[in-house]
Amino acid sequence: MLADHLAYKAEPDEIYVYSLDGQEYVAVFGPYQGLPRIPTGPPVYIFDRNDRLTDWSPDIGDDERFGSRRLNAAYNGCRITREELVKWPGATR
Repeated sequence: MLADHLAYKAEPDEIYVYSLDGQEYVAVFGPYQGLPRIPTGPPVYIFDRNDRLTDWSPDIGDDERFGSRRLNAAYNGCRITREELVKWPGATR
C-alpha cells in the first residue's frame, strides 16, 4: 500500500518515523490541498511496519478525530527523506 501511495499521490512534503504504544509508524505528510476549500493543515497518511494504512486525514488542522497525540508523536519522531523511506517495508514494489 505504501508503494501505491508513493506512486499515485503528490510528492510528500515531510516524512517522519515514530513510535507510539510500542509500535513503529511512518507518517507521510502531503502538500496542502487546494480549492474548493482552504485547508488548515496538510493531509497525512500513517503506515505501520506491516504496510497497512492505519490512519489518515485529508486536513489535520480541521480533523479533531485524528488527535494531537498521534501528531505530536509523529512530529517528535525522526524526519526522513524519500530516499530513506524506500527502506520501510512496502515502500517499493
